[in-house]
Amino acid sequence: MINECFEKGLLKRTRKDHDRALGSLKIARSFIEKAEANIKINFPDVASLMAYDSMLQSVRAFLFDSGILERSHYCAIKYASDNIKENEIQSVLRILNSYRILRHKIQYEGETIEKKNSEEMIKDAKKLVDFMENKLKLHS
Repeated sequence: MINECFEKGLLKRTRKDHDRALGSLKIARSFIEKAEANIKINFPDVASLMAYDSMLQSVRAFLFDSGILERSHYCAIKYASDNIKENEIQSVLRILNSYRILRHKIQYEGETIEKKNSEEMIKDAKKLVDFMENKLKLHS
């Protein structure tokens, strides 16, 4: 599947960009703050969109640090899932594609989400950004 992503131009090899990776992690943190703020005012759908965006930015940080550009959320998630081997983050990476599908349904089909599920997404977003920050520090 990853080979297809490269063949179709949905993933592209480029130079590694650690600074851009760190920038994506800052964006990921800001999306977590926005997700938490939206939970407090009882907008779990918006909170879940922000949590997903945070997780995507964390994945993008890994890609930038690996010298990969993405044009597909699916391919970005697949690349990260296939290339990050640490066990402590595997559960988040496994569910991330389901979050991608949920995000699409919320944003484009108006689907709703329960507050507890949105809070779980925020927890996963925090786990992922914490993991990526530690992983990228080891490579700097």
